[in-house]
Amino acid sequence: MMITQTTRFSWSRAVSLCLIGILGMSVTAFLPPLVSGQEKKAEEKSDPKAVAIYGDAASFQNKKLYDIAIEEWQRLLKTYPADPLARKGQFYLGVCLMQQKQYSEAATSFELTVTKYKPFESTEEAYYQLGWCRFTVAGDKQGDDKSALLTDSITSFTEGITKYPKGPFTDDALYFRGESHYKLGNRDEAISSYQQLVDTHPKSNMRNSGLYALGVTYEELKKDEDAARIYDLFLEEFPEDGLAAEIQLRKADTVLRGGNVEQAEKLFSAMVALEGFPQLDFALYRQAGCLASLKRHEDAAAAYTTLVESHEDSRFVADARLSVGRCFFNAKKNEPALEWFQKVIALKGEETAEAAHWASRIQLGAKQFDAVLELTTLALPLAAESSFLPELLVDRADAMFEKGDKQEALKNYLEVVEKHAESSPAPQALYNATFTLLDLDQHAETVTRATAFLEKYKESALRPDIRYLLGEALVQQEKMPAAESTFRQLLKDHAGHSQYSQWQLRLSSILYMQKKYDETVSFTSGILEKLAGPQEKGQAHFLVGSAHFFQDKFAEAATSLSASLEVAPKGGQADEALLYLARSQFKQDKLAESRTTLERLLADFPKGRFQGQAYYRLGECLDAEKKPAEAVKQYDLLLASVPESPYVPYALYNKGYDLLGLEKIDEAAAVLADLVKRFPEHEIKKAAVIAQAETVYRRGRGQLDDDKYEEAIVSLKGLHDAYPDFPRLDAVLYDLGWAYLGAGKQDEAVEVFVRITKDHKESSFVADAHYRIGESQYDDDKFGEALASYALALESTPAAEIREAILHKTGWAHYKVDDFAKAQESFQLQVNDFGEGSFANDGRFMLAECEFKLGKWEQALALYKPLVEVKLSGDQFSVLVLLHGGQAARQLKQWDESLGLVNQVIENHKDSIYLPQAQLTVGRAYYGKKEYDKANELFEIVATGSRNATGAEARFHMGAVCFVQKEHANAVRQYQRVMFGFGAEKALAEVKKFQHLSATEAAICSEVLAGEAKAEAGKAKYLTEAKGFYQYILDNHPESGSAANAKKRLEELSQGG
Repeated sequence: MMITQTTRFSWSRAVSLCLIGILGMSVTAFLPPLVSGQEKKAEEKSDPKAVAIYGDAASFQNKKLYDIAIEEWQRLLKTYPADPLARKGQFYLGVCLMQQKQYSEAATSFELTVTKYKPFESTEEAYYQLGWCRFTVAGDKQGDDKSALLTDSITSFTEGITKYPKGPFTDDALYFRGESHYKLGNRDEAISSYQQLVDTHPKSNMRNSGLYALGVTYEELKKDEDAARIYDLFLEEFPEDGLAAEIQLRKADTVLRGGNVEQAEKLFSAMVALEGFPQLDFALYRQAGCLASLKRHEDAAAAYTTLVESHEDSRFVADARLSVGRCFFNAKKNEPALEWFQKVIALKGEETAEAAHWASRIQLGAKQFDAVLELTTLALPLAAESSFLPELLVDRADAMFEKGDKQEALKNYLEVVEKHAESSPAPQALYNATFTLLDLDQHAETVTRATAFLEKYKESALRPDIRYLLGEALVQQEKMPAAESTFRQLLKDHAGHSQYSQWQLRLSSILYMQKKYDETVSFTSGILEKLAGPQEKGQAHFLVGSAHFFQDKFAEAATSLSASLEVAPKGGQADEALLYLARSQFKQDKLAESRTTLERLLADFPKGRFQGQAYYRLGECLDAEKKPAEAVKQYDLLLASVPESPYVPYALYNKGYDLLGLEKIDEAAAVLADLVKRFPEHEIKKAAVIAQAETVYRRGRGQLDDDKYEEAIVSLKGLHDAYPDFPRLDAVLYDLGWAYLGAGKQDEAVEVFVRITKDHKESSFVADAHYRIGESQYDDDKFGEALASYALALESTPAAEIREAILHKTGWAHYKVDDFAKAQESFQLQVNDFGEGSFANDGRFMLAECEFKLGKWEQALALYKPLVEVKLSGDQFSVLVLLHGGQAARQLKQWDESLGLVNQVIENHKDSIYLPQAQLTVGRAYYGKKEYDKANELFEIVATGSRNATGAEARFHMGAVCFVQKEHANAVRQYQRVMFGFGAEKALAEVKKFQHLSATEAAICSEVLAGEAKAEAGKAKYLTEAKGFYQYILDNHPESGSAANAKKRLEELSQGG
């Protein structure tokens, strides 16, 4: 580290010349007697009394009795304001007020002199004195008042200069106009006035002041070449002037600022060599500074030493003493540097803090950390007001850090960051604090501080280092995308940095850790050729190879990993490269090569970090070669040699499975039990428990296959309860459900199937479980619930054979609740999707049934006919094909078609429960053909053989036969047998339909008989019977479809209708 030389001296502009003295010579303070011809004429024209007052006032002024003179001038102006002497009186009043330092009042008098009166011999001077008074008064003012007065003074000087360009006061006016502009901050206008003075008044008494002011103003405008030119002119014209020494120094400073340090040093050296140079200490101080800038540190130290020893009263001594130490420090002469710093520290002056700082840096470099702590303890109380307080805090923190007291070091760094945020060491302190936080594993705070650094210190040289710390902290937080972005920015912003290649490799590793393997390969391959050392190249090849490995590009992985081992066979990553090389070979089924590589890993790194894994991977190879007994030996080597290896649990697990494969069930169980006991929290425990559970499951499955349902229930239920993490728990439950079904425990089975649907929603058994639940609900006539279960089963994407069954049963459930349209949709979907399925023909049959139920006789018949010769799942379905097909044909009045189908039931299915319906249907077909005897014969068989609705309908149709044969009385008897037979008022619900229909028909028949009766008595008798039948309907079947007509007809008959 080099100490930058700081100069604690800066030039200030010399105070303006003492104008009072100058004005004492230029202002007409002494008045001669009025004896000139002109004045004599003026006197003759003046009032004698005015002349007398004038003479007294002039006398008082000449005697320097200015206060009395002021009173007389004021009396003259008040008493004789129009007198020719008034204008002189006004001017001299201003002069006397000036002598009394009443500048504001003087300015007022001078202003009246130039504005109220015509020009006379004192007008030019009045303009000048007016400007000067305003300039002087402005010196005591602030803000707008000051600016206004200076502006007015400029106006006065400008008017005088303009009106009297060659007058005796022009040079003074130019100078003070320049001064007024200068005080207003109008440097360019000031230069214009000074330059005009210098250019137009070469003999002026103000020339030296003008040159000085002009040079200084140029200097302040950083126009050093112009300043130097003016300074040269000054020194040429005024070599003996009191300001000459300062001008020489200023001239050298312009050269120094121009960057020509060597020339400046020569100028300062020349001044130092001059005998009696009035500012020798300053010249020596500046010379030493130049020597330091030229890195002639020991020469600079000698010059500063001369200053200290020869000018002990100089204001530069304190800084020079410190600078001696700085120069020795920069010359890497730490011993004399420390000696001088200690001299400064001993004085306990304001330089103590800086001296202690540089002394601390020397001691830190010498690892004298206790000395630093001792020194900073002494210096810090003296540094409260020093700008080097932050540096001392950093020094102290650095010593604490090196001594291992990192928390205390962190506090000191943060004190600088938080209390001295704008100080020069604040960036370094924040960097050190960030570094310490990372070292203390406080990663979140590291990120916070590093981010704050990057936001605050946009130009700091530490930005690349701090961004590196930020990236590392993000890596430790596993915020890899942010870390990647940070390192990419680092590489973008600092391409030429000495750590560039390490940063590139770090970015490669971050890409790798994010599993961005494509990017890892492309980026790392792109930088590989630019890497210099074998270690860096070895690491790069390793990253490429490992990335290929995780991309399943095992051949490429093996190539890169082999390259890594070739360039860095003993590199930091060599053991890991061997491991991944072996694994790449394993993945390519190069099992012998993989084993050879693993054996090399064990030979080259016998107690290395991968010893345990190497044994484990050898076991894997042997397992893959189907050598379980040899694999067990490798696992045993791992267990014996590296008992603390993280691969021990995996070795136990594989060993257990190998023993299972070797039919050593008890040994396998013991190994797995040992694994579970020793590693209760390990991730492999779950797999080990599953392995244990697998044995129980296999036992339960065998019992189920052998129809040992109760034993299977015990095994499977025990497995389910004891091994909740078994991955095939759904299969366990499914098999348990079947075991319950096999044991006849329907409710328990359903409960298990429900658990599958709730606890294993993604299981392949869910669809079948919903189906089995639906089957149970269907069997309990809970068709709505069954439909919901079947729907869930379909949503669960069941297997094809189950889906066919679900669609079929869904159709049936809809059919059961008389929703024939939806039933038809389900059966149609089943038939479409499973045209050759197990339930295909039954589905086609049910499609016909739905059409039949919907009264679509033609469509139904078309569907029934192809099924006549088809084998259906039940005999009843075959009977219904014939029966319902015949009934559909009868509805279409296809009597012979109907007879042809239904007679097959009568002939071939004499034991069918549908025989009465078949006989009824045949009878109705004969009825349709008007073969009433054949029809009546069949109706009688059915009516006498069946007491249900079929029998009632048959008896009803017997009445219809009588009716069409006009045997009305006999028809009435048949109808009465329906009304009062078949259980009468206790008849089945489906029978009651035919009872009220029969009553209606009986009433009609009675009305017909009444109409046919010739005798009134007979007619009345039949009408009474008809009324009785209608009343029967109203009394016994008031809600029936026949009731309204019965009521109406009863009223009509009662009224004689």
